[in-house]
Amino acid sequence: MVIAGILIRGDDEEKLRSLGVRDSKKLTPAVRASLYPRILNLALNVEILKLEPRELDNAIIKRRRKGGLNHLEAVSMIYVINRLKPNTVYVDTPHPDPMKFKALITSGLRVKDVNVVCEHRADEKYPVVSAASVIAKVERDRAIARIKEVYGEVGSGYPSDATTKRFLIQWYSRFKCFPSFVRRSWKSIRRVREECRWIKLI
Repeated sequence: MVIAGILIRGDDEEKLRSLGVRDSKKLTPAVRASLYPRILNLALNVEILKLEPRELDNAIIKRRRKGGLNHLEAVSMIYVINRLKPNTVYVDTPHPDPMKFKALITSGLRVKDVNVVCEHRADEKYPVVSAASVIAKVERDRAIARIKEVYGEVGSGYPSDATTKRFLIQWYSRFKCFPSFVRRSWKSIRRVREECRWIKLI
């Protein structure tokens, strides 16, 4: 998982719109890659935090004690915000209750007078959040590209991707384990194990 934040001047938000910045999920990899350097050029500062699969797995396994994946994301966002030191921060919340997530974010900020705007689908509403999502997605695209250089075609890396699922089944059938870049806590991983057991029985 990649979490990114960018710091811009308030009056530069319209410049992000003019670049064509919008929700990264609605942009092709080529368009995201072309926007990446232009966003960096406009930003006053950028912070990128990469979370390893084992960190995500541990957060899910220990969710009763440490708050789970939402808590890990909040802590990661707090780190990014504290590094950027904005006056106002826009957060695309993964939590079902935006106000609870906002309270969690606010509690960890070093500067207490930061205006925190925490909403669902903020990457669709605010250009600065869209720009940060483009940065994060490009970093993820690059990470997947590096994995493919070593392991061959692995698809997009998302559990719904048929190519990713096929890679996982083939890899597990051969080695009886998963590569280090795979999140073990995925439900799809359990399904892959089950499918491989059935393949063996057949």
